[in-house]
Amino acid sequence: MPTLYFSHNNPNSINIVQNIIQDCRIALNATCLGLEEPEDFLPQTLNKILSLCDALIIVISKNGSDAKDSEIPDCDSTLKERTQLEIETAINLDMMIVPLLLDEAMIPIGIDPYWEYLRKFNPYSLRSAFLQEDFQEVLDDIEEELNFKKDVETRMSLTVDENFERMAEIDAKPGKPFGLESSGMLELRKVVESETIFLKKARGIGDRLAEKNALSALGLAYSRLGQTQRAIDFFLQELDIATELGDSKEQCSLLANLGDASAISGKLDQALKYFEEQKTLATEKGFSAFIGSSYNGLGFVYVKKNIISKAIDCYLKALESYRQQEDHDKVLELLVGIGLNYQKLGGYEDATAFFIQALAKAKYVENRKEEAHILIDLAETYHKLGDLTLLKPVMQQAEELLNARKTNWAPPLINRLHNLKISINSH
Repeated sequence: MPTLYFSHNNPNSINIVQNIIQDCRIALNATCLGLEEPEDFLPQTLNKILSLCDALIIVISKNGSDAKDSEIPDCDSTLKERTQLEIETAINLDMMIVPLLLDEAMIPIGIDPYWEYLRKFNPYSLRSAFLQEDFQEVLDDIEEELNFKKDVETRMSLTVDENFERMAEIDAKPGKPFGLESSGMLELRKVVESETIFLKKARGIGDRLAEKNALSALGLAYSRLGQTQRAIDFFLQELDIATELGDSKEQCSLLANLGDASAISGKLDQALKYFEEQKTLATEKGFSAFIGSSYNGLGFVYVKKNIISKAIDCYLKALESYRQQEDHDKVLELLVGIGLNYQKLGGYEDATAFFIQALAKAKYVENRKEEAHILIDLAETYHKLGDLTLLKPVMQQAEELLNARKTNWAPPLINRLHNLKISINSH
């Protein structure tokens, strides 16, 4: 019988959460925890409670009919603090996390880094008017995941050789996922299971190359699962072996992974250290691709530290490197990033210059979503400059593009465009 912990970001959604709990009790025979009043919540007991649970299920809903995101109002600061701590604790405990987005709600942006991690856990969209129907898919997936977890525990009681032989048979079967980037939650957990077994086997026979490959797969899998500290542990072990084997390219790649993971964990000084080490090694060996990625990583960290001018300097060096490599996607990403950071400094003319370059690049690579984003970024910048002559045709282009694209990414951009129109008309 599984134990499920329930969380929510909006006190007005409590009735729906209770309906979801009732469905879990009936369908999964589950014990359900976590709906105490916020004022009765004791943070010091949370780790103990969640460590006894099989999954965290968090219901995210809008706060008001015109809410653009799911930010919790200031009056619910206790609930906000509690929900953030629940997410953080569940991630650190490597728990199964199931985000449920109610009635077109979105995962909150800019509240806390742990909210951002929820995007890695494949959120489900539910409609309150069709709750039972929509939630059935969630119930099926939760049951499958819990059964898999139980199966893994049984398999791990086998000897290393028995497990190695069993996983070798599975690997030979058709339909195996092609890579971690395309893997879902369940597939990633299967990767963790199999590579843990391969790691034990490799260490048992002293095969350092096989050990390194297993550590790499585990580090990437845990990174995709949002378990950053575990990913760092495996990347560090892999780095030791890569250094021992003299594989400079893999060292550069791992230093980048470690920098990214450290930055996400909030260890910004450690992240700077890793990216500087990557830059030094890449420069020494003449690895132009890694030189670009090191400057990109340094720029990201300086943004996190709110040292925007330094971030722009690093991004400009990364941009030069990626242009030489003709990596159009990275060039597009950096042009947008530099423009947005000039916006932060109030350098709207510089921001405009980079947005115009980015727009051309987005059209070149036929990235319509990014093209729409950039058009609105550019329109907002023209609005800041008070240039209505250039503003209006850009807004018209954005509107035409969004109206022609009935995709799931269009509504938030349509809202941004609508808000910009209101702001223009109010002046």
